[in-house]
Amino acid sequence: KGPRRRCPRRTPDEEFVLSEPELRRRAQQQLDLTTRSMWAEHSPSVTSYGPVAWATLRLEDLPSSIQSAFVRVARHEAEEWLRQERQRLSQFRAQAERFKKQSDKVAAWYDQKGKREAEERAREEQREREQREQEAEKERQQQRRNRLLQQRFAQWSAEKEQRDREKAEAAERAAQEEEERRRKREQEHRARQKARLQEWHREKEEQEARLLQ
Repeated sequence: KGPRRRCPRRTPDEEFVLSEPELRRRAQQQLDLTTRSMWAEHSPSVTSYGPVAWATLRLEDLPSSIQSAFVRVARHEAEEWLRQERQRLSQFRAQAERFKKQSDKVAAWYDQKGKREAEERAREEQREREQREQEAEKERQQQRRNRLLQQRFAQWSAEKEQRDREKAEAAERAAQEEEERRRKREQEHRARQKARLQEWHREKEEQEARLLQ
């Protein structure tokens, strides 16, 4: 019985790796890393209220020029990943060929080693599943926090808009009332002036009439 063969590595699916959805997925990951880095540099990690949650940005919400830049970087990284994967695949195949030529005298050792590796892989897969579940839960919590923040901001904006509108309406009413008072004062002033002028003319006519008697 010969050495246990390793599972062959799959040839990278270049069409899938360089597809638009996959490139945008990579671009989103790069955007997330950039956002986390900028947030860590310019925001305190802990406040009196606890850790500060970093804000999530979506690639599709950014201007098209910025989206294109992230996608170009993602394409470059994907092409580099494909190159490395092909190189690793070539190395793996060469190594697999050498394993095929090994002597049967180490078969039992390989069987035992394969068993240990399978057990370790099972444990590693279990750890990875648990880690993915934890990360998924963290993501759900982050999404809930983001939705709560968006709701609070929307409520604050609506209340501020209402306050501003009421303030503007009150100012407009006050201005209208002041203008009405000003017009009324002017009318009363002109009425008084007119009355005084009429009184002056009446008195003047009476004086002239007495002089003529």
